[in-house]
Amino acid sequence: AMVAHPEAEWIWWMDSDAVFTDMYFKVPLQRYKQHNLVVPGWPDMVYEKKSWVSLNTGSFFTRNCQWSLDFLDVWARMSPRSPDYKFWSETLMSTLSDKMFPGADEQSSLVYLLLTEKKKLGDKIYLENQYDLSAYWVGVVGKLIKFTRTEADAGKNLPLLRRRRAEV
Repeated sequence: AMVAHPEAEWIWWMDSDAVFTDMYFKVPLQRYKQHNLVVPGWPDMVYEKKSWVSLNTGSFFTRNCQWSLDFLDVWARMSPRSPDYKFWSETLMSTLSDKMFPGADEQSSLVYLLLTEKKKLGDKIYLENQYDLSAYWVGVVGKLIKFTRTEADAGKNLPLLRRRRAEV
């Protein structure tokens, strides 16, 4: 996508099981002007706890630039298709405090790269935790009921779902 669309400044990766729940959300791209990769995550969990669940690679932004292409190449070398997969699997298991199953996956690999290449990558990767860029659907479904109230409920100080596009 990056090579095919050089006019695009940013590419938004989303896993195939991701769902948009707010069609009016505006990504605060100005916040990321000094960064090339934006991933939902928590710095203390990455750098202090060394947790493999300290970030979520199911949805992230990458700037369409040479840095990102080079970084994605390094990151991909840790994937299951890599000839070094066994090495990376063992390395990640021994490095990340709470990794419970063997195998190199994109999430663990990114945490490892942040830990081992913090000086090189830290300024270019932004761990976003100010808004929910990715959430587990099971955790979200139960909260949706408060946003689906009818207009009859409006006087009860309940938040209303924004007007759906189909109704416009």
